[in-house]
Amino acid sequence: MYEAGLQAGLIAEKSGSVYDKYRGRVIFPILDRTGRPISFGGRVLDDRKPKYLTGPENVSYHKSRVLYGLNLAARSIQQMKFAYLVEGYTDVTSMHHYGFPNTIGTCGTALTEEQILIIKRYTSTVVLLRDGDAAGLKAMKRDTCLLIRHGLSVKAVILPDGEDPDSFPAFFSRISLAAHSSLFGFESYYEYMSRQIDAVLYLFDDLIRIAGEDVTKRAIAVVEVTALLRSMPVESVRNLYRDKFCKTHGIKSSDI
Repeated sequence: MYEAGLQAGLIAEKSGSVYDKYRGRVIFPILDRTGRPISFGGRVLDDRKPKYLTGPENVSYHKSRVLYGLNLAARSIQQMKFAYLVEGYTDVTSMHHYGFPNTIGTCGTALTEEQILIIKRYTSTVVLLRDGDAAGLKAMKRDTCLLIRHGLSVKAVILPDGEDPDSFPAFFSRISLAAHSSLFGFESYYEYMSRQIDAVLYLFDDLIRIAGEDVTKRAIAVVEVTALLRSMPVESVRNLYRDKFCKTHGIKSSDI
């Protein structure tokens, strides 16, 4: 049992003593696609760092090849024809609790090529749901670039600054009740979640927005958009996005 605990990362040795690595944390069993436990994740209940802790990789567990919650979400993803993709364990748990059973997570790590290939077995559409801060938006843009290279349709739900998929339902209810009105024009949390944006167009528009009116910066932004378009494997999809981008920003299609 002692050796098994060490290998699973549940206990560790330090200065000749053994201690519980997950003490003071909520523990989340990490299961493979068949529901077999392969590791554990832990989240603190206070402000200690690191916020999340994951067991070490072993013969059965490789972070880059695991999607948290997939064993529960696989059938719903196939039935609903898309997957919500979040980051942490509590994000997945909260989304399932509030009626989004087609939610999977990346175990608190950056999205990998291996995970994308797994997603493609179940659906061709992903809705990104990242934290509503600068880091979350950066991750969403990175994920969008990776996903479109594999020919997936990518949408996103942008959360308010400081919120994440776990905290947002309570935040929405609290603000709406306090103000006795809708939040951002949405009458309910579920209506907000249904208003998904095209993540690719959002990414393109953001590149132009950041460039502003500076001619050189805009030219660089167009080059970046061109590179992203060329990474799309389906020509018809690539052409549609090129036409929309050019029409929106007054750019000649011959320049892309």
